[in-house]
Amino acid sequence: MRVFRFRPSSLIVLSGAALALASVACSSSAGGSGTGGSGGNAKGGAGGSAATGGTGGSPVAGTGGSAVTGTGGSAGSSSGGKGGSAGVGDAAAPKLDYTFDSSTDGFTLQTYVDTGTYRNLGALATDAGVPDGGTYPTLSFNSTAGSPSPGSLQVTADFTDYNQYVEVLLGVSSVDLTGTTLTALVQVDPAFNGGAFLYVKTGPSYVYGSGSGVTLTPGSWVPLSLDLSAVAAAGGDAGIAPAMIREIGIHIYSAGSPASADAGAFVGGTETFLIDSVIAE
Repeated sequence: MRVFRFRPSSLIVLSGAALALASVACSSSAGGSGTGGSGGNAKGGAGGSAATGGTGGSPVAGTGGSAVTGTGGSAGSSSGGKGGSAGVGDAAAPKLDYTFDSSTDGFTLQTYVDTGTYRNLGALATDAGVPDGGTYPTLSFNSTAGSPSPGSLQVTADFTDYNQYVEVLLGVSSVDLTGTTLTALVQVDPAFNGGAFLYVKTGPSYVYGSGSGVTLTPGSWVPLSLDLSAVAAAGGDAGIAPAMIREIGIHIYSAGSPASADAGAFVGGTETFLIDSVIAE
């Protein structure tokens, strides 16, 4: 029978190896648990906080931005519209404004039979002084000539002597032209030995008042003017009533008879007159 003897050195070696193994196992377990746990908890917590913050911020920003933008836009639009209307309203429109863009606008030739010194060529009577073979004046619409834009009245008349005239008029229903100036543009072709002026008739008695005569230049638009705050009534009549205008007109006349017999006969012919922009403002 073999007897085994116990060796203390062997026991020491075995004990040391066992302790070493145990130590390695414990160290590995502690390191894995500590590192894994800390790392997992730290990352998970941070990720959760970021997600929550993002969700909360998004609706607040969207709601706030939408409200501010909408209110600002409405206010700007409303103020701009009101400003434009006020600007237009400040410009006073003319009380009368005839530019003859598409018609004669109701203007007609004066047919009054004048038995005085001056002869109305538009009168449908012998006093018009129309010679044999002559024609009465005509009034029509001219669609191509005008100032400042196409469209005007056109009057054609045969002037054969001194002291003749034609009148283009518009009857109105008691228009108030207080504080205004009546203006018009007149052009003649060819050259004309005469001129033109504006006139009004006012009140129930048709009191007459007129502006100064202006010589007409062939081929040019000549302005006529009548200040209704300064116009005087015709001799002996009651005062002009600008608040009750009943008729406005343009009086076109040949020159008066010369004082000297040596001046010679009147040189006339067929004249074409254009009238535009009859305005009171």
